[in-house]
Amino acid sequence: MFSWHSIPFARYLLAFVLGIFIAIYVTQISFEILVPIVLLGFGAILIFSKTSILKKHKFKSVLGLLVLGLLVILGVFRTKLYQQTNLPHYFKKIEKAQFYQVEIKRSVVEKAKFFRAYAEVVNVIDSQGKSHKSSGKILLYLSKTLAIKQPRIGNQYIILAESNDIPPPANPGEFNYKQFLSYQNIHHQTFVHNEVIELNAYTYSVFRFAEQLRDEVRLILKNAFKNKEVLGVAEALLIGYKDDLDQEVVAAFSRTGTLHVLAVSGLHAGIIYWILGFLTGFLKKVPRGVIIQTIIIVLSLWLYAFITGLSSSVMRSALMFSVVGLSKLFNRRTNIFNTIYVSAFIILVINPLDIVNVSFQLSYAALLGIVFVQPMINNWYAPYNKIDKFIWGLISVSFAAQLFTFPLGVYYFHQFPNYFLFSNLIIIPIIIVLLVLLILTVSFSWIPIVFEFLTFLSQGLIQINNYLVKWLDQLPGSHINGLHLDFWQLAFIYLSLFLFLLIFSTKLKIVFFSFLSVILILLLSFSYQNIIHQKQKILTFHDIKRHDVYTCMEGKKVYIISDSIFLSKKSAIRFHLEPYFWEHGIQEILTCDFSKNHAFANLKIKKDLGFQFFDRKMTMYNNGISESDSIDFLVVKWQPMMEILNLKNKRNILFISNLKYNPNINDSFLHNLGFTNKYYSIKLH
Repeated sequence: MFSWHSIPFARYLLAFVLGIFIAIYVTQISFEILVPIVLLGFGAILIFSKTSILKKHKFKSVLGLLVLGLLVILGVFRTKLYQQTNLPHYFKKIEKAQFYQVEIKRSVVEKAKFFRAYAEVVNVIDSQGKSHKSSGKILLYLSKTLAIKQPRIGNQYIILAESNDIPPPANPGEFNYKQFLSYQNIHHQTFVHNEVIELNAYTYSVFRFAEQLRDEVRLILKNAFKNKEVLGVAEALLIGYKDDLDQEVVAAFSRTGTLHVLAVSGLHAGIIYWILGFLTGFLKKVPRGVIIQTIIIVLSLWLYAFITGLSSSVMRSALMFSVVGLSKLFNRRTNIFNTIYVSAFIILVINPLDIVNVSFQLSYAALLGIVFVQPMINNWYAPYNKIDKFIWGLISVSFAAQLFTFPLGVYYFHQFPNYFLFSNLIIIPIIIVLLVLLILTVSFSWIPIVFEFLTFLSQGLIQINNYLVKWLDQLPGSHINGLHLDFWQLAFIYLSLFLFLLIFSTKLKIVFFSFLSVILILLLSFSYQNIIHQKQKILTFHDIKRHDVYTCMEGKKVYIISDSIFLSKKSAIRFHLEPYFWEHGIQEILTCDFSKNHAFANLKIKKDLGFQFFDRKMTMYNNGISESDSIDFLVVKWQPMMEILNLKNKRNILFISNLKYNPNINDSFLHNLGFTNKYYSIKLH
């Protein structure tokens, strides 16, 4: 029988999470309002809990509601406090700034022409040379032409006080890098090509030590593996370093549902937790052995976190399993769900923005699926021996984790691996052995004979693993691509999963009928969405560097109109356009070269001049265009803005390639021209 009383922290966590979401999506809330509300909330709870009226059961519920309400407010307060743009000393709020003193905070990524790093603006120097203590993260690009050493965590520089907002995505459906960085407290970026002073002093921190430790491990791996594909997988698997990964290998892992093995997080921490628990199991038989075992496991987890450079995902996983281990030590009867909620609560108190982190969501979804569903699945079959038990356990764990993570996988990555059970059954045992081998390879790198033997075994196993992943990827129907869910569909899928599991634990009719109602709502939502997609007629102007790109959607078919060079770039189409197509249920893609004539039922393209989609006409040239010409769209690249706006044809709607970056253009102007959003999409009727 399901009971909230057995998992009290679930309610506290949900209330705190609600507060975080309010803080993220309701921007009008200020500290001036929050501080007195928090104080009043604490006061009300203190007074209410001390009164004799609390002895009555109905008033205990009132106190519970007060506590939950206060946790909502605390969630808002903690998030607003964590968001650096709300702080008075945020670097963009300091006037007359001339120089920034920045400090590298996170591992540096080396690109062809620059180094990219997350930095903190620790001081702002104004025009009079006065220094102001400040805070605020910034995305820092340091040109390789600068006369400086390779940046490291803790290094400090004086740079010009020039920064720009992170630009939003230029095309509909594109990855929103601006939003991604905002969830990491980064809202501005700066490109440093000259005028930089490297300070001799640096700040030493645990992150700098962890980076040095990870670099030492990387050097050992580079000496061990000369094959680039093998090296990339070894680095990703052991320390989470992905810059050397072959993109074809990454794609194959992704499509087979095994990409999580290359992202050092919950799986790796769980494997290490399980291996250490197995190796130290004998300690349970000695006095205080459980305490010693727990200390060894927790310290080993955090040592592994240091080896990986203390990445956020690994720290979350280490903290999560540390809480699980310590809870077993202090209270063996503790509810595992409650322990999971406690670990999530601690993580979100430290960094409330982790709630919108994909890695955080997938880790906890998988963990909840395993502890909630796996025991139920495990009872469906009674294994005959230890090997049978291991295989069935792996199947049940994979299915349970996939059940709770597949909605997020579809929502974020728009695909579903059909052979996830089969691929995990093959790959996970290899990964367990491989992870142990790589740890031993690094540990015994100082003994040449042992090092070479372990390197030989590791390399062979990585090559076998890569071959199997690619083979699985090439099987017919290995994955379904182009899936799309909106936020509410995602929410209702998880609600239906929750209600479905409640049916077995409560046996209540209201739960069963609620489940059917949610399923009906989902079916109606998908049906309505399908009808909209079948009727859609959308003309979109895209903003892609060095290319003119237009798409014409007609039902579930789309025409891409561009030059032959862009049309040959499958990766560019995949990045810039495919997510937009998936959102609109596109099933057929046709490409049209602008340098050729094309004629379809509702689309006509005239070579190097323009096209007509239904009754809308577009030309790329304005030479000879008079006010009497019935041109709907005119693409102008270098024409002065005012000269363009002086064209006053009744039907002329103008599209300018740099429209979104012009300060004279606002949302109402675009709306009056007929555009539905800043990506210049027009729905035809």
